[in-house]
Amino acid sequence: MLLACLEYWLEIRYCSILKFKVISRAGLAGVITGEVIRKTAMVTAKHNFTHDVKFERQQEHVLVTQGIYRYCRHPGYLGWLVWVLGTQALLANPICLAGFSIVAWKFFQERIAVEEQQLRLFFGESYSQYAAKTPTLIPFIR
Repeated sequence: MLLACLEYWLEIRYCSILKFKVISRAGLAGVITGEVIRKTAMVTAKHNFTHDVKFERQQEHVLVTQGIYRYCRHPGYLGWLVWVLGTQALLANPICLAGFSIVAWKFFQERIAVEEQQLRLFFGESYSQYAAKTPTLIPFIR
């Protein structure tokens, strides 16, 4: 985030033409949309939503497929991705927008693969069927 602030300051100081209001407004919309998606995922999943991948199934774990999870397999990740990219569009930071896109996508590609392996172990065919019909909505991550 320090890099993003530095980029913003340098561009305002030396190249303010790069800062377009329409891009910033689209970024604000992304920040709000991402936050709503992520919070909706948290509220829908309740205690099943955690910030780490579980490697042991707890008795209270259930496969959540209703609400926002009906349309998106990993809405918490999608919401965070939209939010973080929205922050850089809000600041009209093209370098950090590109960099954050690559880093975040790589993180989710690896994280989702590990998480889905565990979900298949926990829920078996039920998860496989859910995954087959429900997209992640994160580009290039099936």
